[in-house]
Amino acid sequence: MKILMLLTKAYIRDPRVAKEATSLVSSGNEVTVLEWSRHEDNPLPIETIDGVKIVRLKNTKMMNIMRSALFQNPLWWSIATKKALELHSETPFDIVHAHDLDTLSIGVRFKKSTGAKLIYDAHEIFSYMISDDYTFLLPRIAQSLEDRWIKNIDGLIVAGENYIPFYSDRTDAPIAQVLNCPKKQNNTFSIKDSTPFTVSYIGVLHKVRLFPDAVHALGNLEGVRFEIAAKKEGCYDAVESASSKYDNVDFLGPIPYHEVMSRTSKADAILCMFNPTSLLHKVCSPNKLYDSMAAGIPGIFSKETHCGTFADQYGVGISVDFSPDILRETVMSLKEDSSLCEKLGRNGHKLANEIYNWEKQAENLIDLYHSIS
Repeated sequence: MKILMLLTKAYIRDPRVAKEATSLVSSGNEVTVLEWSRHEDNPLPIETIDGVKIVRLKNTKMMNIMRSALFQNPLWWSIATKKALELHSETPFDIVHAHDLDTLSIGVRFKKSTGAKLIYDAHEIFSYMISDDYTFLLPRIAQSLEDRWIKNIDGLIVAGENYIPFYSDRTDAPIAQVLNCPKKQNNTFSIKDSTPFTVSYIGVLHKVRLFPDAVHALGNLEGVRFEIAAKKEGCYDAVESASSKYDNVDFLGPIPYHEVMSRTSKADAILCMFNPTSLLHKVCSPNKLYDSMAAGIPGIFSKETHCGTFADQYGVGISVDFSPDILRETVMSLKEDSSLCEKLGRNGHKLANEIYNWEKQAENLIDLYHSIS
């Protein structure tokens, strides 16, 4: 099959998309990714990475004037649709794969113009995701658009275990659950015995994820090291500033994806606390849940969230109240209880090797493609 993927960020910055694309290539398909390279300085308009052809579109002068993605998106949809049809005229595509809601409009237009099958890949419940930063009106508009466009899809991919009930009420298309799990790591579980006890956080920095409060909670905590890596967004500057006040907090800034699991595996616990009042964070399946299991270390999660419930059900971590004081107490408890850390780590490692690994998720992806081709 010849597949066109649509993406509103740099391909090299989205490991989930890269894993899906390379898995499809490994299964004998041809994959082209049309990306909106709005924040990148890469001079190559076309590039092939691991067998995946990347076609980059930059901002126009008008888009740069508008600055806000809210106003840029309609222009991007028009420009990307035109480019997608141009690519199709050169090499006809069988399937168009729209990553997230901000590419779905392009996918719908492309399908109507070419007759290609359309797969919608919902990395998040989009209206939930933007509700943390925007007023009620914008999430409501986003959900209305998704409800309209989703009627045109032939297949749906969801990246969260709790997303299927939400979407099964909105489409009759086949749904595949493809979680963003890491590839299988070491088959042998290794006992962690670090000094100092290291807590790792790799991800977006935002108040709904207990930042920068988490820095102050663990800063100067005796026998504890807190390692933070993050992209330059959200409350990045505030966390960087707070981290500089504590000798035991290592603020790494952005790190390449290939370092995520190696750094995670050297830690003793992962921090993954979300505010349960956040619509998205209450139901999402964060990468850190699966990373902690693959690394064989416990996660610290919030009660009343999907990952907290999962941790309690399968014994792979601890769920606690969303509070910096509780976080501090929990880290000290784990530090003093190596047998509990080992037990939780073993449980997670076993699950990761059996179910929650990319090899298993790739099978779900390929099965969906075969079902609609």
